[in-house]
Amino acid sequence: MEFKKLYFFVLYTTTMFAFGQYLPKWTLQGWTYPGYSAVDPTCWAYDEIIDGRFINVVKSEFLSVDENGYLDLKEDGFICNHNTATNYEFLRSNVAYNLVTISGAFNSAFSSFKKLLEDTQKINYFVNNALSFVVENDFDGVEINFEQFKLWQPIHWNNFKQLVTLLGDTLHYHSKMLCIIGPPFENHLDDNAVLWSYNQLKWLPVDYFVIMVYDYFYCNLNAPVAPLNWFKNVLEYSILQIGDVSKIVVGINSYGYTTSELIDIDNCHFAQPLRTFSQILQNPNYLNATRDPDSYELFWEENGDYYWFSDALSLSKKLLTAASYGITNFSVWHLGGNPWFDEGLTEKNFSPDSVHSVDWSDINNLLILNKSHAQSNALGSEVLLYFILKEKENFINANTLKFILIGSCTDCGNDSARIEVSISGDGGNSYFPVSFLHIRIPFDISYEILCEDS
Repeated sequence: MEFKKLYFFVLYTTTMFAFGQYLPKWTLQGWTYPGYSAVDPTCWAYDEIIDGRFINVVKSEFLSVDENGYLDLKEDGFICNHNTATNYEFLRSNVAYNLVTISGAFNSAFSSFKKLLEDTQKINYFVNNALSFVVENDFDGVEINFEQFKLWQPIHWNNFKQLVTLLGDTLHYHSKMLCIIGPPFENHLDDNAVLWSYNQLKWLPVDYFVIMVYDYFYCNLNAPVAPLNWFKNVLEYSILQIGDVSKIVVGINSYGYTTSELIDIDNCHFAQPLRTFSQILQNPNYLNATRDPDSYELFWEENGDYYWFSDALSLSKKLLTAASYGITNFSVWHLGGNPWFDEGLTEKNFSPDSVHSVDWSDINNLLILNKSHAQSNALGSEVLLYFILKEKENFINANTLKFILIGSCTDCGNDSARIEVSISGDGGNSYFPVSFLHIRIPFDISYEILCEDS
């Protein structure tokens, strides 16, 4: 397919179909990128998709905006994860949901976005060619990754919203989804520093917002990629701006970096080469690494440089932190030579104040209960119980799974309380649990939990 010549026009109309959620409630997502060399860890991504780790959404950067502002296939010089019929078929066969990620031209991203967003005709070409790609290759939707936000001018922001509206409505008409990758904001000061507003975008036909809750170190020499206090602030402000947590996807870093000399402090740019986990392990000094209590990432110093990297524990800690806010969609940057989440996310790896294992012998101890998130509302105090899956291999194949909470409750007006929550399958062919279960109970209920597989 030659995108630069594929300029058919799809008539744009506002559809009668309401946009909504296309993905299951619980997702672990991963990005893949084309690679140039067999030794490039990026080229291990497809092995990781089928090595047993749970990944139900893959976002593949098969498309980019070229230096002239046109949508183009990423083909030249790549040997893996690139545009081939074989790769498309592999993804369709091994992943439940596949999105195509669209970025800018390498080393000239803003220049390419600028050419696109300043030309209405190119915006129309972009929408039609993106739709053509996902329909022709049976992908589930598009993920837009336009960055370098500090360089945006009003014309770019306004036309970006026009592009999002046109693309979202067009994709939804064809039952495809639209995801937007966006920057992390701690507060309104961050928000006002760039022309980007989740509060404006949330009214547009966007299904998911992928928040890049990483890259903190670019403005802070020798700092974690994502310190937890900053991570929490970003989540809280994102929820405040977007409102619906089911539309939020939290970007979690699996990579690390090494420090180097400062280049441009005003624009938050340092010469800090990124490193995959596999590359970090090639340096034997990683055995001297210390775990940072503010991020759970590991670091060590060597000849005046610092090395930072993530492991399974740091990934899992961030996932569970986000889960305590009710978020159930997580996207890892990136697949290929990087760790995955700690197996089982077991209690031994985390504070007992935030995570509690539940021994349910009748369901093979498949779930972990995270009951750290208490809140108050008009009905009084309550605690949200979050259940997360331990292992993909031990999914329960059943029609309905019922959770029963029985216990005494001082605020319930009676001596006991019985709360039942069920999730239904698809004629016995579904696997449980495919999502978090959110159960609200009075804050000071004392409870036991039973499980029934019906």
